[in-house]
Amino acid sequence: MTVGHAASKGYASVFELARSVNSVQAAALHRIFEFSVGHPRCRATPQLREKYGVKEDNSQSVLRISNKVTLAQCWFNEERTRKPQTFAAAASEASAFDPTAGGTKGCDFCSYPQLTAEGTWGRAEGPYAISASNLFKYVQPAQGVILFKHHDPLRFNLEQLQDLVNVSADWFDRAAAEAASADAAIGLPPRALHPLWVWNCLPRGGASQFHGHAQVMISDAPFPAQRHEAEAVLEYDLCGGTMSRGYYQDVLAAHDEVGLLVRDGAEGDCAFAFASLAPWKDMEVCVHGSSLRSAAFQRLLFTALRALVDELGVATFNAAIHNIPLPPPAAPSEAGSAGTRSASSGSVAASAASSASGFLAASPRGAPLPVVARIVSRGKLSSAASDFGGLEVFGGASIGHTDPFKVAAALRAVHATLPPARPAVPAA
Repeated sequence: MTVGHAASKGYASVFELARSVNSVQAAALHRIFEFSVGHPRCRATPQLREKYGVKEDNSQSVLRISNKVTLAQCWFNEERTRKPQTFAAAASEASAFDPTAGGTKGCDFCSYPQLTAEGTWGRAEGPYAISASNLFKYVQPAQGVILFKHHDPLRFNLEQLQDLVNVSADWFDRAAAEAASADAAIGLPPRALHPLWVWNCLPRGGASQFHGHAQVMISDAPFPAQRHEAEAVLEYDLCGGTMSRGYYQDVLAAHDEVGLLVRDGAEGDCAFAFASLAPWKDMEVCVHGSSLRSAAFQRLLFTALRALVDELGVATFNAAIHNIPLPPPAAPSEAGSAGTRSASSGSVAASAASSASGFLAASPRGAPLPVVARIVSRGKLSSAASDFGGLEVFGGASIGHTDPFKVAAALRAVHATLPPARPAVPAA
């Protein structure tokens, strides 16, 4: 399979795809995903028929799409757009959640030199972003925040987003080196560390500050969701059969087979984004690349975020990046060099991206894991009801309010506006 810019494969919705899925010649799609459509029924009272415009003998099409590998599960029902909300509406504009009047009144992050802590090794900084140490940590041995230097979390261009990610990559390199040095100083051997990047945008997404910022953390234990995925991927790769090229290859192929994949990059640096068929939360977009510093990965992360904000009207979201490679522990003679910029994360891209099609396009099993970003909407600001209820907390499933084919169209619309990708610079 040659992975390219995903053109429409003729499907307008997941319901249309589900109706014909058994006849679709798409091997990867069938290996990973399961589709089930049912038509549950009920009898509506005259009062309900009048209020919501439904028939007395009410039958609705309910679609379940499950990822058989990761067990992600999403339920779709177009009729849920009529579902009533009886709570008073909350504010609908993001600015209504900003107590600092655009950063002019008491924003800690706008005054980061005075009102943010720094790591024991200092700060990582770029033109548009800077690191700080999280003053109230919930992860050890290291946790920080990466701040935009401007205030509004929803207003950022490609260069600003790229700088936020590059400063994050610097933070991971330097924090990992500092943790290794601290362990070595008390005679501890090198240990496995587990990095995670998270952006919670606005209070509905879990943010405690309006000012745009990402959380960066290195844990001494695997995060449960990432460990579950890693174990599921390993089992699939070992038992997937001779036709499979591995989970991360196949999930890209599955979304490409039905027209949900977008590719970016030039020779030596490729990345892929897709609107997930089985989103963990509404509008999930996944981005796969070779490293945090990959320009193609950063361009598609920007594409995904701006697609949700500009094309789909999202003002509150969660984003995360995992499978982030850390530099190996420094030799004792190098322990004092933690403050220098490391290119270790980028070296994965150089070793992996060995063909014009990109390392994810046709790699055999055993290729380096892709860096994976995931972005989801957290619902409408104007809704007082939470988008995270018992189904999500205890059932581990989600409700798809937005069709993935609509999300893919938004991705393509934003991606078409980006300047052409430049060839990757070979590693020194």
